[in-house]
Amino acid sequence: MNRVLVIEDSSFFLNVIKTNFASETGVEIVTAMTLKEAEAHLENSVEDFALALVDLRLPDANDGEAVDLTIKYGVPSIVFTSNFDEDIRERYLEKGILDFVLKDNPSSLEYLLKLIRRVIRNRDIKALVVDDSTVARHFCSGFLERYQLQVIEAKSGEEALEIFKAQPDIRLIITDHEMPGMSGYDLITKLRRTHGLDKLAIIGVSAAGGALLSAKFIKHGANDFLAKPYLPEELYTRVALNLDMLDGLDDLATEVAIQNRFFGIISHDLKGPLNPILGMTEMLTSMQDKLSPEKMAELAESINVATQRQLELVNSLLEWSSSHIKGRQIEWDNVVVSGVVETVFSELEAVAGGKGVTLVSDTSDAIARTDPQALSTIIRNLVSNSIKFTEPGGGVAVSAEKKGNAIEIVVADNGVGIDAQILPNVFDVSIKTTRKGTANEEGTGLGLPICAELVKKHGGEIGIGPRDGGTGTIAWLRLPIAVSTDT
Repeated sequence: MNRVLVIEDSSFFLNVIKTNFASETGVEIVTAMTLKEAEAHLENSVEDFALALVDLRLPDANDGEAVDLTIKYGVPSIVFTSNFDEDIRERYLEKGILDFVLKDNPSSLEYLLKLIRRVIRNRDIKALVVDDSTVARHFCSGFLERYQLQVIEAKSGEEALEIFKAQPDIRLIITDHEMPGMSGYDLITKLRRTHGLDKLAIIGVSAAGGALLSAKFIKHGANDFLAKPYLPEELYTRVALNLDMLDGLDDLATEVAIQNRFFGIISHDLKGPLNPILGMTEMLTSMQDKLSPEKMAELAESINVATQRQLELVNSLLEWSSSHIKGRQIEWDNVVVSGVVETVFSELEAVAGGKGVTLVSDTSDAIARTDPQALSTIIRNLVSNSIKFTEPGGGVAVSAEKKGNAIEIVVADNGVGIDAQILPNVFDVSIKTTRKGTANEEGTGLGLPICAELVKKHGGEIGIGPRDGGTGTIAWLRLPIAVSTDT
């Protein structure tokens, strides 16, 4: 969870920011309406702040003192204000703020959300700056580090290749053209032999060559080109666009793999139970006069089991497809966890009772900020999974409690546990990890990936593993805590 300090004296605007950031970015919002409150947060915070959004004028600080404060504490800062003056903007950009954004229309808030998401993602991204000029290299590196990128420097093309060979997870390279030895153009040509445009973003820079050099760079593998001298804002805009493109391509590749898995389930697993159902119903129809009551009861039970398996699969496919619908938003509400757990238990009571598995709830008065339907789906899948892998006489317990700024929900059982070999992939729908339950129940392989997808939409966390000090499995998830409705 990334912490963002919002220093703003408007209650309305604070609520707008808290709602949007909690739902769209999954960050923890810490608010301050005065300079004194902001200073207290910064002094007493155990965990560093990832970002600060700062208004220039506060009741006890009318001249940008709050910005100076966040800069003093080394917090990457964005000025978000209704007061605009070109001289003020330039003054604060020179002090090292990330951006100066006017809160004059809805698109400004959208831009701010996108900027925060990008800066937070940058923390996990390595960038390589290649330039034989120490001054130019340090200038570019310092600016990228301000935006939280992990920056590595190389003073030649040859050194850059060695660094990239040792650290192939580098995602962005900014290279000068005119360097002793290997030129920037030659460096790009070599890099593109092993890393395509969808894996590595390369931006060429040069003070010479003009449009012809720009075209040559792009034709031979650069994603973008900038002529020196460039504005820092222009550089970061190009960097952000190219990193967003890589993220989008990664998401698309993941989605294609998931779609392939999805259609594989449809083409194979969905029709699987239909064949025995069809065979057994044909037998009942054509041989009813020859079948004993015991045999007919056996066939009816088999049909029931196969139909339940089919229904479970269809429900899982519908839940999974619903969680992946583009544009589907979380319907945020303050939800009493105990009510959702009771409903899920009533739905699964017959299944648990049929296996002799006890269901226990201890959720006290926990209230989460969540989508009621999504939370129900998550808990139902986790409890169903525990029932499936618990022997008769065992139990499944659901608990919930406040932990910091989150509600932690735990589903624990004393069943047969989870295979360590499949544990790393249980949330990956593209990898089949299904196994039969203790009563030979079939699984779809979709339950846990559905949970992970829905928790991700909440900006939360989910995990699963063996219980400490005993047999069985423990699954946990953390969701945002309820937002106060007081005005």
